[in-house]
Amino acid sequence: MVKPIVIVGKGSIGQRHSDTLTVNFPDIPVVHLGAGIRSGATPADIVAEVISYDPRCVLVASPAHLHAAHTLPLLAKGIPCLVEKPMALTAADADAMLQASINNHVALQIGYNLRCRSEYQEIVSLLPLLGNIQWASFHCGQNLKQWRPNRELDQTASGVREWGGGVIWELSHEIDLAVSMIPGLKLEHAIVTRGIFPLSVDEVAMLTLSNAHQKPVHIHLDLHAFTPNRTIRVCGTKGQISADFIARTVTVDFGQGPITKEFPPENTYFSQLSSFLAHIEAGSFVSEDTQQALEVVNLVEKVYQYTSQ
Repeated sequence: MVKPIVIVGKGSIGQRHSDTLTVNFPDIPVVHLGAGIRSGATPADIVAEVISYDPRCVLVASPAHLHAAHTLPLLAKGIPCLVEKPMALTAADADAMLQASINNHVALQIGYNLRCRSEYQEIVSLLPLLGNIQWASFHCGQNLKQWRPNRELDQTASGVREWGGGVIWELSHEIDLAVSMIPGLKLEHAIVTRGIFPLSVDEVAMLTLSNAHQKPVHIHLDLHAFTPNRTIRVCGTKGQISADFIARTVTVDFGQGPITKEFPPENTYFSQLSSFLAHIEAGSFVSEDTQQALEVVNLVEKVYQYTSQ
């Protein structure tokens, strides 16, 4: 009998996981459960129901404030978990999840699926050719009302700060990309604004960090931009990379003029899930990616500490 994959969370990401499994893994049974937000089920109730299915793994796509409560008991039972981003809303919870993975020798992966994009992999392969990094910038923005059309924003995870809403957590992909590409990041300055939307969430964040060699790294996150954008630029002593994740291009310039490479559309949810299942089959239980997801949570905590002073 083939063990099912259980999905926890019926929001947009949970539905994407369900669709990806149905289309690409038709031989694997799928059980799709709610996170308990509307039913009133407790995390313990949800976990008990998940365990009753004896799953091969669980995709945790509940609101971020429930990630640790849903994931920790499953890891303790030896059940592999792919947890949507962000890993958790506190460094203590994220660290507990990482330690549970290590202590129980069970796979834990975080859903920063932009790492599966060919553009990202191209950038990573080119970084050593740039020489010493002099500066880098990561920009991402989209108007929240365009992103969540025809929905009451305060009824979505994006619009509830306690659930992990707001620009920093929603667009923490950019922080993850920065952490993965540039070692030793340290927060230097942060500006976070809110107040335009009738919500309590962060709307714009401008973060200035430095790398291990005190070179500037800028991260701009924005829920007001009317033209969606997601770009990365990295400049070194020998060349520069510019990537546009919406246009699906990477441009390099080593001083002899820019060269642009285009990439086809990709289903990163399929790539991510395939990688996760391969980790399970190989018996590997923790990766550098997961450790870096904890670094993301640590950095975000520092941003909130800095801006609350």
